Amino acid sequence: MSPRPIRVAGVVLVAATVPMFMGVGLALVAGPVGGPHRSVFVAARLLYVVGSAFALLSLPALYARQHERIGLAGMIAFALVFIGFLAAEVFPGAVQAFLLPWVYDKGTCALGCHLLDTSDGPPLMGGFFLVANLLTFLGLIIFGVLSARAAVLPSAAGYLLAVAGLLALIVTYAPVDLPIAVAQIPQALALLSVGWMGVSLATAREPLLAR
Repeated sequence: MSPRPIRVAGVVLVAATVPMFMGVGLALVAGPVGGPHRSVFVAARLLYVVGSAFALLSLPALYARQHERIGLAGMIAFALVFIGFLAAEVFPGAVQAFLLPWVYDKGTCALGCHLLDTSDGPPLMGGFFLVANLLTFLGLIIFGVLSARAAVLPSAAGYLLAVAGLLALIVTYAPVDLPIAVAQIPQALALLSVGWMGVSLATAREPLLAR
């Protein structure tokens, strides 16, 4: 990947975090799909999905920028993050935005409200998300640490990404139900880290291909 596409990818990555942050924020006040704020529920998911689409387009630049320094382990970690993010975040967001309101109207809350609930949904679907989330969080931790040690992108951003992955692991598999505001903290930290890395890509002055 040549320097110019990497810089463009950095700009796109930063821009992608804006609607994603907005989606995370709206999700705090949206409530369930059957609640009084359905339009907010749908808007939150749509904003996140749109931002995620642009993020997926530009995320490979984070690996390309430092691929020679993070090696095979970095490639595997990035693959876990990329595939896991697509499976555990983008797909559910699209389903929640487009399918859940329709299912709720046409069926019952027993069918619609818990369609993607890992503890009270289709057994295979629940297992799928449990595995996808686990692989994603491990990928975030490993990719973050390797990026921080490579020091091609800001080291602090790499460590922040690793912390986000660790917190997400703890929050997701905690044996207690946490407030939604607490559960969203790892996601917000991950977005902040990725946006920070995107700024680094977009504004870097030195040659952008890692040696």
